This record gives sequence, C-alpha cells and structure tokens, in this order.
Amino acid sequence: MQSLHFERRKIDEFGFTLVDFKHLLYKENRLGNEAFILVSQAQEVWYVQDSLEKDWHIVVIMTHRYMFDVLVKEHMTEPQMEPYNGQHLDDNTFTNDEDSAWVMHGVDGEIVDVNIVEDDDVDTENDDD
Repeated sequence: MQSLHFERRKIDEFGFTLVDFKHLLYKENRLGNEAFILVSQAQEVWYVQDSLEKDWHIVVIMTHRYMFDVLVKEHMTEPQMEPYNGQHLDDNTFTNDEDSAWVMHGVDGEIVDVNIVEDDDVDTENDDD
C-alpha cells in the first residue's frame, strides 16, 4: 500500500481508498483548519471497516440508480416530444351531417310505444320494505 499526501489515507493494491478516523486532517477547532469542498466535488459515500486492519475503513462511493444528467443534452435546440399515440380512423368518417345517412333503407322498422309499460317491468317500493 502506498501513502498519499497525509499518512491516514491510503490506496490499496485494488484501487480502494482507505481512511483512518482516529487521525483527522485537522487537529484544532479553528475555522481556518476546517475542511472545505465545492458543491461540484461532493459525493455520497459510505464506509466499510477493513477486516484485516480494524482501524481502517474502505471508502465506497455511492452510485444512484435511475439518476440522469439533464445537462448532457445541451446540444439539443428543440424540445423532444413523445410521439402521440393517436387513433387512426379510416377514410369513411363523415365531417358533415348532410353527408351522413341517419335512416337505413331496405330494413323493415319496428314501432315501439314508449308510453305503455307492463306491470312486470315496473319496480315499485312498498312501505313494507
């Protein structure tokens, strides 16, 4: 294992970064000693304790599922639209009522008197219900 800028962080032979939390980067509680990063440098990580060296922890960088970089598509000038799944009608549709026939010719009709209702078809409520 090789040591880097400070002695409590190292990279193993597999490329994993290991840190030792017993020795922090800064020792005093002064504002000038506090660690500082930019927002673009921040990553979500979690730590796994090394089974061989108990004082060391392996840094595992979190990779999010279903996360997309929206700024990658800057070269696109027009907004991309989803194709509309419209209903394709045949050419026999009529646009004007004058063009459509509302009466069928050649079929015998049946006359129904709507004012006559049989007693069996009437649903009445009784006071006993």
